[in-house]
Amino acid sequence: LVGDTIYFSASDGSSGDELWAHDTSNHSTWRVADINSGAGSSYPGNHMEGFLVGDTMYFSADDGSDGRELWAHRPLSIGYNTNTGGAVTSWAINNTSLPTGLTFSTSNGTIYGTPTQLWNRTAYKVWANNSGGSSVAYLNITVVDELPTISYSPENLTLTNNTASSDLPLAPTITGSGAITSWTLNNTNLPTGISFGSTNGTLYGTATQLWTRTSYKVWANNSGGSVVAYFNLTVNDQVPSGITYSPENVTLTNNTASSDLPLVPSITGSGTITSWELNNTNLPSGISFGSSNGTLYGTATQLWTTTAYKVWANNTGGSVVAYFNLTVNDEVPSDITYSPENVTLTNNTASSDLPLVPSVTGSGAITSWELNNTNLPSGISFGSANGTLYGTATQLWTTTSYKVWANNTGGSVVAYFNLTVNDELPSDISYTPENVTLTNNTASSNLPLVPSITGSGAITSWAINASLPSGMSFGSNNGTIYGTPTELWNRTSYKVWANNTGGSVVAYFNLTVNDQLPTVLYSATVLILTNNTASSDLPHTPNISGPGVITSWEINATLPSGLTFGTNNGTIYGIPTELWPSTSYTIWGNNSGGSTSSTVSITVNDELPTIVYSPENVTLVKDTVSTDLPLTPAISGSGVITSWELNNTSLPSGISFGSSNGTLYGTATELWTRTAYKVWANNSGGSVEVFFNLTVIDQVPTGISYSPENVTLTNDTASSDLPLVPSITGSGSITSWELNNTS
Repeated sequence: LVGDTIYFSASDGSSGDELWAHDTSNHSTWRVADINSGAGSSYPGNHMEGFLVGDTMYFSADDGSDGRELWAHRPLSIGYNTNTGGAVTSWAINNTSLPTGLTFSTSNGTIYGTPTQLWNRTAYKVWANNSGGSSVAYLNITVVDELPTISYSPENLTLTNNTASSDLPLAPTITGSGAITSWTLNNTNLPTGISFGSTNGTLYGTATQLWTRTSYKVWANNSGGSVVAYFNLTVNDQVPSGITYSPENVTLTNNTASSDLPLVPSITGSGTITSWELNNTNLPSGISFGSSNGTLYGTATQLWTTTAYKVWANNTGGSVVAYFNLTVNDEVPSDITYSPENVTLTNNTASSDLPLVPSVTGSGAITSWELNNTNLPSGISFGSANGTLYGTATQLWTTTSYKVWANNTGGSVVAYFNLTVNDELPSDISYTPENVTLTNNTASSNLPLVPSITGSGAITSWAINASLPSGMSFGSNNGTIYGTPTELWNRTSYKVWANNTGGSVVAYFNLTVNDQLPTVLYSATVLILTNNTASSDLPHTPNISGPGVITSWEINATLPSGLTFGTNNGTIYGIPTELWPSTSYTIWGNNSGGSTSSTVSITVNDELPTIVYSPENVTLVKDTVSTDLPLTPAISGSGVITSWELNNTSLPSGISFGSSNGTLYGTATELWTRTAYKVWANNSGGSVEVFFNLTVIDQVPTGISYSPENVTLTNDTASSDLPLVPSITGSGSITSWELNNTS
């Protein structure tokens, strides 16, 4: 309640809850102000009830843009109609000069009307009169100007540093009646280069300082109070005129460092980029995008199909856009080869070279294979998924070069192979016999020598690796060897090629032309030689008859020392120096045609020495060791006696003959009349004869005596000394007695 006017919050159904007033003296009601213009509500006094300070009422309200704030309202007049008793009969005012449009009623003391003139605060005194006197009241009347609506458009003002803006000067838009007499800005801190006109509320200039978004409140003032407008001011940096990536199309290889990375953006024009953004943060593994510098960096470890990327380079002034396309291709293997590179197939025949699989060297997976010429022999195919050549050829094919591309996203690597399909070849060609031995100038049952062909395929030509002996020919149309040799020919190996379009099959044979063999004989087939003695049978030379030349001689065994075999002429020669039992020798006379043989028996007997017994007449004494025994034969001359023989093996008892050494030895125990003996001393050379005579006489007693030795007889008188018998001492039988004097 201010005077006799009640202020309250109410809604008329169209403008929301606003401040209203009701004059209790004249019962008039009106809306004081549409604080939140339009249908919105300002809710006056909702958070702080109004109170009067002097002639101004303060309360809370919300204008819809700045939130709940302190507001103020100064009423045009404050009426105080009092009724203390008695009827007022007249009214008077001390100053009849009122603002134009206002009238003072002298009948009821009411000031009424609508002021149409601004009026400075003027104090008035009103007298309410009746017959009882006067009662006085005071009031002040001020007519303030109307307040228009003020706004800035754009309300959010964004400038670019060092750049004139079409939004400046930013003049306020004034709507409604009332003249603004002054303008006030809540914050005089503006960017360098920007000014605020206090006489017209205009923002003008060219910003030379970056400025974060700042809210400003502007009061447009007149005597009616103030109306508020707002604007937000931002000074952004200049945006560079262009940003590019070079190359724009970035093609990387998986797991491989690229000279294109790091990919740094090129900036054209003024302005500092403060952040970078990528429209798609999904990048290949190993690749990163620098949000602080816009750089693409790293080493890709993931294959990536071509992807378009948009990059925003941002600062407070906005964004400039750049584009790049990113592809990560696979590594391309360093090499691809086919082994063998030259593929030769045989028609209708499986080949160990097929399937022909490419050998891939290095990293990278091949995703497809291409052949420069898809025209292949019937039965042969090329695998576009694996680059393999496979199948069994059923068509002859001249040598054709092929180029193969092994592809992946990284590109292609090239390999080559040559393909030929030849005709089938017979499985085997042979000559029987393989070893052909001919005799010079002699027809052979082995000729003509015709090749034996096994398997399919027709031979179209024949070739041989070397020349043949004179008289021999090779059939180049049939591979036959024919003719009669007229030339000796050492064993020679020949290689024969049987050819057709499929190639060649090889056969081998060995050819020898030997000489004819003569007849070889020795005139004496038994040779008996004497050791260390020249023989009239030596040298022993073979007799050769018939055609053919003996080129070498051989003997089957070793000859006695001193004898030699001539390997160049078959002769046995020399003087034997070694005893040799009868040995049969085979001697071969050889040439290239073979060997002819002859047999010779050779014996080397020992020499016969001279042998004597001394003494030749051997007289022994029975039972008496003799100095003549043992009686050893004396051997003179060469030759070794190997056995001894005695013509009469009857010897005196106690006496023996050594058959190994010819010695007579022992002690005779038997009387032996003189006997002549013949001894043969034998060796391989024969026998030598020697003689001795042997007698064994009795022993002679050691003594014979007569006792008495001196015999004296008396004539005609028997004597006791007679008979005088000799006394015999020692062994031995006296066979006869003799007297030296028979007289």
